[in-house]
Amino acid sequence: EYVKEIVEATQEQGFIIVYHNCGNYALQLIDSILDTGCRVFHFGDAVQMKDMLEKMPADCVAMGNISPSQQFRNGTPQSVRIETVRLLEECKDFRNFVISSGCDIPPLTEFENIDAFFDTVESFYYRQRLLDIIMKLFLGFVTPFLLDSRFITGCPFSIWLPLLKIFIKPLLFFLSYDMFIL
Repeated sequence: EYVKEIVEATQEQGFIIVYHNCGNYALQLIDSILDTGCRVFHFGDAVQMKDMLEKMPADCVAMGNISPSQQFRNGTPQSVRIETVRLLEECKDFRNFVISSGCDIPPLTEFENIDAFFDTVESFYYRQRLLDIIMKLFLGFVTPFLLDSRFITGCPFSIWLPLLKIFIKPLLFFLSYDMFIL
């Protein structure tokens, strides 16, 4: 109730309160957490972000939760990239997800680890946008033919194969690029 009173007294259109919880019982407390009236929630690495997002209303933002100690402070650029891609892949279907550290970045964290995090996030979303564009082009090109049964039954595979290669090669490139950055 105390947090809810603070939120009601201070949160307005120009000022948003971000609720932070880095405890491992956040999932069990989600109803109470959502009842605070906050619209933005930040979770530590003690919880599975996907589990939190499944309970989160679509009009609320959920942030988190790369481990500050295991990854940012004690990890390597490689381990930070791997964990960042893992979390992005796991949560990419939730439009209300914002990736971030699970809490404060510890002192003496190597800047290379922070750079690896931001570079990975940027390249992940860049690749996602390119894949979306390629798929839209592919579907825009193929759909009219799929709707015309005369084309499907009368078109030899030798015509379909080169057309499919045009769209499959970029997809294979992006899949192999994912392996390269890890």
